[in-house]
Amino acid sequence: EVESKQAIYIMDANGGNVFQLTTNFYSEWPAWSPDGKQIVFAGNGDIHVITADQSGQPVNLTNSPEKDTQPAWSPDGSKIAWLSGDGQNLNIFVMNSDGSNLLKLTDNGKAHSVLWTMDGKVISDWDHPDGVCIKCVMGADGSNVRSAGGKGEVQHYLPFKTSDGDRVECI
Repeated sequence: EVESKQAIYIMDANGGNVFQLTTNFYSEWPAWSPDGKQIVFAGNGDIHVITADQSGQPVNLTNSPEKDTQPAWSPDGSKIAWLSGDGQNLNIFVMNSDGSNLLKLTDNGKAHSVLWTMDGKVISDWDHPDGVCIKCVMGADGSNVRSAGGKGEVQHYLPFKTSDGDRVECI
């Protein structure tokens, strides 16, 4: 049986200087740190971080028996959120970007995604056990869970900025 390998590559914005950043990993869900110095990714069932300057090896931040996936940096780069579970029953976790201070934000196995809002809240497709929300927004510590609203409301939590700093919302 041949194990499939999927690597993370980086390159210059113009497509030049392609470099394979990870080897010997099944790597997926890469995300640049806000300062552009590191990349977090899911690899071999754990969450890893690696320097983007090609100077180091991946550091395993979770080292857990569960499958860890979909890592995402907080806007200030101090935290990483991700999903963890058996692949079908996933919960949201948050940790400091060095792997410390791990917090489990959900516990019903019904999370489907995790992102950060621009102001440092966690937003997720999550079937809240009390029916509070399906598109949920909460504090980075799991507090103050509320509905992000339906179509036309979610963009208030997930706007993006252009390179010159203008706020853009998708409606």
